[in-house]
Amino acid sequence: MIKAYKLPDQSSQKNTDVYWIGQIPKNWEIHRLKRMVGPIIDYRGATPEKVDDGVFLITAKNIKNGIINYSLSQEYVKPEDYSLIMRRGLPQMGDVLFTTEAPLGEVANIDNENIALAQRVIKFRGKSDKLNNYFLRYWMCRASLKTGKK
Repeated sequence: MIKAYKLPDQSSQKNTDVYWIGQIPKNWEIHRLKRMVGPIIDYRGATPEKVDDGVFLITAKNIKNGIINYSLSQEYVKPEDYSLIMRRGLPQMGDVLFTTEAPLGEVANIDNENIALAQRVIKFRGKSDKLNNYFLRYWMCRASLKTGKK
């Protein structure tokens, strides 16, 4: 059986005075992103040596339309280089990835922890008591549509 989703009535909403957000539930608050996430990790640096087999390297090419598409680019790094490549922070299920160029502004949640992250990818992790990572991905996709970035 399909359950219908019912939108909240207007009396349970409030205006945000942020044109691209519009109305939100009355019990929600608006905060700056940096207060709602842990460290924002940018994986810029030297391009890691690529090999034929090893740890799958997620590049900006793999992040498209809200998901990680493993077939778009298949690159690997040596397992022995993994700790150096990921020294800024290891991926966790649900973390949000954001591409900084080529293509810019693509967003996806991590669905496999056994990966390495390449340059041009930034990782966000919502603070567990403040922001759900899947909502963060949804919000980032919605914000880019409303501001005309996509």
